[in-house]
Amino acid sequence: MNDKINNIKFLINDLQEDINEEQSYLSSLESENIKKLSKIIEKSNTYSPYEWNTSYGIKNTQDRINLLYEIILEQNKRISKIEKLINSTSIYKSSPNTVDVYPDLHESTCCDNNNHRDSKEL
Repeated sequence: MNDKINNIKFLINDLQEDINEEQSYLSSLESENIKKLSKIIEKSNTYSPYEWNTSYGIKNTQDRINLLYEIILEQNKRISKIEKLINSTSIYKSSPNTVDVYPDLHESTCCDNNNHRDSKEL
């Protein structure tokens, strides 16, 4: 009986550690700009229509736009680094002495309008 209880305790502790690790990982992903944007959004959710037209309401909107722009720039840098890493380790990378016969093969064709149908047609 004690072994079963100890196993359950061990499993609970293991789950708690996993949850704590996941929470710390998710909080590490949030940059300062994202935290600032969250605070501004929480604050602005309480604004009345009159407050949106005041100077601080307009300033709040400007701050949100500026923070979104900075977040986009940060994400763009991260995506560029990841793309460089993927391209440098890609198995589809052709050797320098050969010509890639199908250069478009490795690009995404998801947005090719010829392959999509309108939902109305279905």
